[in-house]
Amino acid sequence: MKAPLTAILAFLLLFSPSIFATDPVYQSIRQVVHKIVIEDSFGTLLGTGSGVIVKDSVVVTANHVATVLPEQGKMYVEFNDQRFEALIVKQDWDNDLALLNVKYLHCPCAKVASTLPQIDRPVYTVGFPMFQFIKTQMVTLGNYQGDSGEKLIVSSPVAPGNSGGGSFYKNSRGTYVLFGIVTDIIMLPFGYGGTLITHTVMAAPLKHIKALLSDG
Repeated sequence: MKAPLTAILAFLLLFSPSIFATDPVYQSIRQVVHKIVIEDSFGTLLGTGSGVIVKDSVVVTANHVATVLPEQGKMYVEFNDQRFEALIVKQDWDNDLALLNVKYLHCPCAKVASTLPQIDRPVYTVGFPMFQFIKTQMVTLGNYQGDSGEKLIVSSPVAPGNSGGGSFYKNSRGTYVLFGIVTDIIMLPFGYGGTLITHTVMAAPLKHIKALLSDG
């Protein structure tokens, strides 16, 4: 990634509506989204992403995050300065979702929503964008904008590394619930062959998350 592009992406995230790790109000959603790290057989970093724990030892992420894993490589979920090896148990290629088994990783877990939020409702996207540069988990604020037919649309700032993280809203009981998994980021041409990432998330819909869990 070219230095100017990196600076632009960092600027968009850091100066967008966001809630950092020191804010206790959103701990219920922060503590259920973990960083995913993928390494080759020599321990060389191949990629990072995000994942949401939904049951003891069960993490949902974007399938394109999991498919970076080489045959002899390792995938880990990092939580509280610990690493837990993750194994792929199911992949939904059509909807870009993957189910991971992460032995010894326990709840607190995300509560899966029963319904989608209303249009324009405030929502929160949680993940580890550009972790090599930003070095922290981020919660970004946006609004639910409906769906494109195949994916949910959320106006939260995101960047590479957010993939596999969750989008949440606060239900009528005051609980933050998971309604989407980040799978795509809208990218536009920028400069000479570069790309500019916009404030838009494309997320795998709730119904596909539920299907993955029920069949998994």
